[in-house]
Amino acid sequence: MTTAHISHPLLAAANLDVLLWVAILLGATLSGSIVILQLRKRLFAESRREQDPGSLLEQLRAMERKGEISTEEFNRVRNKMVEKVSGGIGPGRSGAEATGVKAPMTDKQDPGAVQ
Repeated sequence: MTTAHISHPLLAAANLDVLLWVAILLGATLSGSIVILQLRKRLFAESRREQDPGSLLEQLRAMERKGEISTEEFNRVRNKMVEKVSGGIGPGRSGAEATGVKAPMTDKQDPGAVQ
């Protein structure tokens, strides 16, 4: 006894259509994922570059060289950046003034010290 494989032409066409659409959907999903990953990579790289004080300072120097900002403006912004990076200790301010924490007293300052 032999068994013959009987296939209906409409079923074969339907299977090809399903396979075609599955391939199209997988391709679209893969392409969309790649595009989204590239955009995220580019956006986050730009935001990190903008937050880097060194690159910002370079941008300000370039603006000063081009004459877009004055030397006084450049120095004012640079001093503010130095204050921010150093935790608020800027030119003319001690650590105690900037942080509100007093330095420990020495023997000469300690009223209860035995001399």
